[in-house]
Amino acid sequence: MEKDLYISLIYKNLKGEASSEERSQLDAFTAKSNESRMLREEIELTWELSQDDAFPSEIDVEADLLKVKNKLDFSPKRTTKVIPLWRRLSLAAGVMILVGFGFWAFNQFGGGGIETFESGGTVRHLALSDGTQVWLNKNSKLSVQSSFGKATREVELDGEAFFDVERNEQSPFIISTNQSVVTVLGTSFNVKENHVSTTVSVQSGKVRLEGDGKKVELEKGERGVHDYNNNEVGKTEAGTPNDLVWKTGRFIFKSQTLGSVVNQLEHHYDISIKMENPQIFDCEISAVMKAGEMGAVLEKVAAVVKAEVEVVSESKFIFKNGECE
Repeated sequence: MEKDLYISLIYKNLKGEASSEERSQLDAFTAKSNESRMLREEIELTWELSQDDAFPSEIDVEADLLKVKNKLDFSPKRTTKVIPLWRRLSLAAGVMILVGFGFWAFNQFGGGGIETFESGGTVRHLALSDGTQVWLNKNSKLSVQSSFGKATREVELDGEAFFDVERNEQSPFIISTNQSVVTVLGTSFNVKENHVSTTVSVQSGKVRLEGDGKKVELEKGERGVHDYNNNEVGKTEAGTPNDLVWKTGRFIFKSQTLGSVVNQLEHHYDISIKMENPQIFDCEISAVMKAGEMGAVLEKVAAVVKAEVEVVSESKFIFKNGECE
């Protein structure tokens, strides 16, 4: 079965056992459809959560599938309650990661001018003429010069976007924000710009962030910030996988305290959550869950610590009672 072969290739690649030909086959299958891409992402996320466990050296599709399903359940030690979360391999139409997801192409066109793309109230995917992939977060805007892809690759960003840049050493990819400049050759990273700063989080490759005559070189797992108010450019501690929840559509919690989880939920949904029992702040949670309807997510998290969700208003909630197991 084609899917079984594909799953086997994913595991071989994760364990560093795939040949160059198999990796090419895997990449081709990933690009074939949204379903195959989402399946690969799901298994790779699950692998990351279970990286402390040893997978068998021999490929066993059925055994590995069962292991993946088990890993996508809540499986805490002292602080969590088992909540099954395996929903991805079915990939039903309702499990779309990005609301309003669509493919758009930038065309190279002559003459002067700038082409502007706005995301509005949804996350928007763009495919630039050089092969670079861009995901615009809600209420963001990307502008591209008419000469893009010919001699230079320069764009302007207002808001937040994730870039997967096609490598071209002869033509660096340059992103200008309000007061910063980000330069890369080929890599994947997130850029978030607002009226006080530009933040760059690197997923792969190397990125240079510049502003106010200062610059910093960033590598995989590092985050750089240009603080407009203090005229400073520097590195900060790395973010969490949930910094990109707006793009991935998933929350990933790995041995995180409930207090940390709540802070991330507050930031993502722009809400306030209070906990009636302060002792549950330190309860630990490990889970992968879809960042879907807010009420359902809050109920799942509260259930882990045997708490109930009380709705105070549309943006204020209380976790009542609760305890760590």
